[in-house]
Amino acid sequence: MKFVLPSFDPSATTSGSVTLPLPTGMGSLIIRNDSGVNLIFTFNNDNVRVLAQTAERVVLCVPTFTITWKQETILSNSANVPISLVLIDAYTPEEPVPSTYPFSIPRVANVGNAVSTTSSNSVIVSGETPPNDLVKSSPTGYTHSTIDIRDDGTITVYGLDNNVEKLLFQIAPSASVAVKIALLSTAIGSSGQLTVDESGNLVTTGTASTGALTMTKIASSDSGKVKTDGSGNETVASITANAASGNTVVAGSSGQATIDYAGNIVTTGTASTGALTATKIASADGGAISTDGSGNETAKSLTVNAATGNTLIAGSAGQLTIDHAGNLSSTGIVTAYQATYINSATAETANDHFGFPTSEADGKIIRCGVTFAGNSSGTFTHGWGGLQNIASLTPTWCGITENVSGNTMTVGVDSLGQTTVHVDVGVTGTNWIGFVVRT
Repeated sequence: MKFVLPSFDPSATTSGSVTLPLPTGMGSLIIRNDSGVNLIFTFNNDNVRVLAQTAERVVLCVPTFTITWKQETILSNSANVPISLVLIDAYTPEEPVPSTYPFSIPRVANVGNAVSTTSSNSVIVSGETPPNDLVKSSPTGYTHSTIDIRDDGTITVYGLDNNVEKLLFQIAPSASVAVKIALLSTAIGSSGQLTVDESGNLVTTGTASTGALTMTKIASSDSGKVKTDGSGNETVASITANAASGNTVVAGSSGQATIDYAGNIVTTGTASTGALTATKIASADGGAISTDGSGNETAKSLTVNAATGNTLIAGSAGQLTIDHAGNLSSTGIVTAYQATYINSATAETANDHFGFPTSEADGKIIRCGVTFAGNSSGTFTHGWGGLQNIASLTPTWCGITENVSGNTMTVGVDSLGQTTVHVDVGVTGTNWIGFVVRT
């Protein structure tokens, strides 16, 4: 009689036991270890090793009703086996057992050395941590692999150039290098060739007679306005950058302006040939700021002289100069604090004004003043209202003093109004004099 026992996964746990249904406990067991784990089975006091991917026959000569098993080793490729099960069949002593044991289960083969294959439909690598080589060729005598394809996306191809190994092609998954097409690449055409050397320079070969390759302009959508001449010089419309001199030239129909490597601007051409002249700074100020071509600038009535370092502020009556040291000087201007008597109406007596002007517009420190006198306390008309042009203004200061030398009289002012002033004296009968001003 044959009994089929329940199967189990030996990779799910490290050990276990199996109950045998043989009536007498004797007979034969066929154990198929269809997994990636090498197992040790124990029968009473005997041990049997059943290797991974093999089938083994065990003969029970003494009554045995339970067997135990445990993991011995696990193969490195156990994760790739198609199934992980142990199948046990039990036979009574009179039941014939087919086949010959042990034998290998030809589902997964483990080979210690490299395997050469002639053809394959696909190469699949799953569940591995990159990078791992998928295809690699390392000929004898080479420092680098001539072909190396990895599962992280790297593809590298090396070859010999005059017996020197050179990188021919590489795709690398990095931010700095995406694709390299040889350190020395050549594009060959019918009339010449274009070479990219190891430093990244472009080199063309061939002559005009044999058909040299010439770069006439940068391919763009600018209608050919940007050009290079093959010597590092570039031209954008009428602007030319000269690689040798470091100068930039702006050309016009009547001359040109050059900006040299130091930042200086130089114009060429004459009046007869059409020199370029900078007449004023192009701005939105309506031409109020202008230059004369010698470094001098003028903004309305303000002039900066480049030669002297002076700044001139010009007016209709003269000018004010601030020199390079910060000093002020004027020519043809009447200054505001000049002591000059000006009266736009009829002249007043010297006693009325003390020589000060009466016009508010005269702009003096003491703009105007008037005197009055008395010999007692009381309210007095100081005479301010009789002044021309400023009668409507209020005086701002009044002074009182006795007019007798050596007199000890005390005299002062209590209040000051537009037309009157109140005077207070200590001794009545002594003359005093007052002076009212507007500062």
